[in-house]
Amino acid sequence: MSLKLLNNRYQLVQAIATGGFGQTFLAEDTHLPSRRRCLLKQLKPVAHNPQAYQLIQERFAREAAILEKLGNSHDQIPDLYAYFEEGGQFYLVQEWIEGQTLTEKLQREVKLSESTVRDILINILPVIDYVHTQGIIHRDIKPDNIILRQRDNKPILIDFGAVKETMTTVLNSQGNPTHSMVIGTPGFMPSEQAAGRPIFSSDLYSLGLTAIYLLTGKLPQELQVDSQTGELIWRQNAPNINRNLATVLDKAIRSHPRDRFSTARQMLDALQTSPTPVAGVPLSQQETIAVSPGGASTQAVKIPHPSNRSREWKKAAIIAGGIVGAAFIIGIAIAKSRQPIAPQPVVKKDTSSAIENSPTSTPSTSNPVTAKIPSPAIENSPTSTPSTPNPVSEKTPPPSATQEPINQNRSRRISTRGLVPGFPVGTPESTVRNTLGNPSKITKGVWKNTRAVLYEDFVPSEVSLGYLFDRNTQLLRQTEVAFAPSVDSESMFKTLNEMLGSPASREIKLQLERVYKREKNRYSFAVGDLKGVIERNDRDRIYIGIWDRDLH
Repeated sequence: MSLKLLNNRYQLVQAIATGGFGQTFLAEDTHLPSRRRCLLKQLKPVAHNPQAYQLIQERFAREAAILEKLGNSHDQIPDLYAYFEEGGQFYLVQEWIEGQTLTEKLQREVKLSESTVRDILINILPVIDYVHTQGIIHRDIKPDNIILRQRDNKPILIDFGAVKETMTTVLNSQGNPTHSMVIGTPGFMPSEQAAGRPIFSSDLYSLGLTAIYLLTGKLPQELQVDSQTGELIWRQNAPNINRNLATVLDKAIRSHPRDRFSTARQMLDALQTSPTPVAGVPLSQQETIAVSPGGASTQAVKIPHPSNRSREWKKAAIIAGGIVGAAFIIGIAIAKSRQPIAPQPVVKKDTSSAIENSPTSTPSTSNPVTAKIPSPAIENSPTSTPSTPNPVSEKTPPPSATQEPINQNRSRRISTRGLVPGFPVGTPESTVRNTLGNPSKITKGVWKNTRAVLYEDFVPSEVSLGYLFDRNTQLLRQTEVAFAPSVDSESMFKTLNEMLGSPASREIKLQLERVYKREKNRYSFAVGDLKGVIERNDRDRIYIGIWDRDLH
């Protein structure tokens, strides 16, 4: 190797890998007495004009800061020691992980045992869950990017895709920054990622295929595809695999995001338990939180036991964010009913809210919801008369064999798991019911062929949950939440990220802050196949609603 020092400090020892974005080296830090070994990544930008280069510099610095935070906060993510520019190229200096990649391990063993693969999954899923809670998608999970650390055999997640994406920054014909290529590895990335729209479950898809590769020794491109469903067929290559593990992997690699696990925590929970599937219910209908390509994912968050009605319990639940966000959707959906749910302020809808309070208003497909939500969104129904003379109460769908009565079910689940989930568009109703228990109210939805489901006052005096489900498919079409004034804007933004399934844009975050600071009352937006609205109602609650853009 060259004797030249990079950044007047790092001595290259040997080249480790060369790719389209640059090279990776083993290096030594000559400024330390120990000459500590480190990984040095050289990254080459694809654009060379000054304006694009300046943007790359700014983004590179931001991504380096994120890598530093991740490495400092989690033992299974390499530390970032330094970053710098030299000779028009960018460099990252990271912790050197002694061990072998999963690819190297498989080359030695041909196939890995079921117990080994399961152990890898159980130890890597919490890492992915942490990364996702920070609003970050890895984008390139594959056997090459997971190292089994030599000293403790723990899987280490390396080579995050966002930094590489920064190097692809170019300027389009209008002079706006864009990316010249998609980040990810063919075969291991799902279709929405290949289309440039990765979401959290894209990482789980990649992890599922990584596990299948370890079990079968076959790359994704070598697997057969079901001609009718388009799903990958792999079980015949691992005929004796445990049924629960196989079911988890099947779900992780579903071609449509709505049929996958929406969070790493869900996948981990499924892996560590052996639930009995409900007879006659397809896999995609069991305990699945759906995520559409432009849709939202949800994050499970810890809160105190619900039986404790203290201020601390409510505060913890609000900070959790994701669950809080979903609550008000139910209230809005139910608000269309003629008879009030409770003697509270009327929900008013100007254009196309899930709960419409004007008897003459017509759902609009061009404008998002314009609704004034009462302080507890679910508490209130409009007094206007809908198309039907009286609110139609529907029978609650029969619970699964394992479902319990509302209070016992909710109390047991929260006390034993400490979790209150939020749910994105596409979630099966059974998932919501099995997680939250029986709702406080079910009625006919405002929009055609929908059912409004309400968990009123789910967090006492603070949070209500609301959902609109399609009565035929029993899938969630609209999800809403309203926050009390005491909730901080960062918690609201985290919830919004979960509802969208991927980090919200900077513009959306800015507009949320403006509503939060009372600089404006309403902001509407569209992301992929979803539409949404953020607004402050006349009871000083901040409402966030997200719905399928085809709903209204």
